[in-house]
Amino acid sequence: MTFDERFRNWLRWCKQKGFRRSQAGSVEGLYRSGQVWEPEEPTGEPVDVVDAQEVDRAYVALDERSRRIIKILYFREHWKPQWQAQKLGCLVDDLEAVRASALNAVKAKLYPAATVNPVLCAQGATFS
Repeated sequence: MTFDERFRNWLRWCKQKGFRRSQAGSVEGLYRSGQVWEPEEPTGEPVDVVDAQEVDRAYVALDERSRRIIKILYFREHWKPQWQAQKLGCLVDDLEAVRASALNAVKAKLYPAATVNPVLCAQGATFS
C-alpha cells in the first residue's frame, strides 16, 4: 500500500471508532449493544485495522504541532479554511504547505531513514 492509501485507511479507522482519546470506552473498543432498533448502515470501504494501528502509533509519536495540524485539517474539515488557518497560526495560502509538512512528518515516522553502522561500512558492508 502507498502512504496515501495507508493514511486514508487510518482516517477511516479513526472516524469509524471515534477520534476521542480522552473518553473511556469498552475494553475491547468494539462493543455493540444486543438491542438493535435500527438496521445497521453500510460502513463503506473496509478498514485494515492492523495497518491503521501502525499509522496511529506513528501519529502518536509526532510532535504536538504536527498532531494539531492533522487533527484540524483532517478531522475538522467542516471548518472554513480561514478558521483552520487561524487555529494553526498561519495564512490561508500556507495551509497546503503546512499540510505537506505534517504528512512528511508522519512519513518519516512510518518509514525511518536507513541507518549506517560506521564499523560495518569500513569493512564494506551494505546497509538498508
